[in-house]
Amino acid sequence: MTSDALDAKDGGKSKDYMPGDQAWYTHFRIGRVAPETYEDSQFPAGDRAQDQFFRQMTPNTGSFDVKVNADALTHVLKDARSMAGGKKAVFIAHSQGCTVAVNTSMEDAAALVLIEPGRAPAVDSEQFKALLASKIPVIFYYGDYIANGPKDIDSTKFWQESLASARAFAKAFNDQGGDAQVVSLPDEGIHGNSHFMFEEKNNDQVADSLISRLNAKGL
Repeated sequence: MTSDALDAKDGGKSKDYMPGDQAWYTHFRIGRVAPETYEDSQFPAGDRAQDQFFRQMTPNTGSFDVKVNADALTHVLKDARSMAGGKKAVFIAHSQGCTVAVNTSMEDAAALVLIEPGRAPAVDSEQFKALLASKIPVIFYYGDYIANGPKDIDSTKFWQESLASARAFAKAFNDQGGDAQVVSLPDEGIHGNSHFMFEEKNNDQVADSLISRLNAKGL
C-alpha cells in the first residue's frame, strides 16, 4: 500500500487508472487480495457484496478542514439535543471521521464512540484534555486480524499501533479521572470483523456489545 495508490490526482491532473481499490481491501483487513477473505471473515460473500463495497471507495482528492467540519458537527449535536427535548446524543465516528470527532465540542454529547480511528488522540494533547474536561465516556472499538494479522503486510503494523494508541489513551484518561474503554472484538469472543464491522454479517453482535456498554452507563 502506498499513498500513490490512494490518490486520484498526480500533480493536479487526474490519473489514468482507478486508484486504491485493492489497497483499501488489503489495508482494511478484509483479505489479502479481492475477492479472497480471511478465515472466519464476517464480510458478506458473493459478487454483489464485493461490487457494493468497491462502489463506496472514495479516492483522496485533497485535504479537508478539520476545524470547519468539527464546528459544523458541534451545531449538529446542539440541534439534535434540542429536537430530542434536551436529551444528549451518543456520537459515533469511524476511521478518518474520528479525527473530526475528537475536535468537536462534546457539550451536547452523552458519549463518544470511536470505531477504529487511525490513531487515538495523543495523551495530554489538546483533544485529550478537552475530552477529559467534557466528563463523557469514550469507547474505542477494534475488529479482528490486528494482533493476528499477516506479518508481511505493512498495514498490520499500522493497526497494531492504532490499537496500542487507543490503549495508551484509555490508561492515561482513566488515571486522570476520565472514563475510557477499548473494546477489541476478538477479546470479546467476536471474530472475523474488518474495519467495517457495522456492515458485516454479525453486526447485530457488535451493536449488542456497544448497547450493553452504553446501558451500563445509563445511556
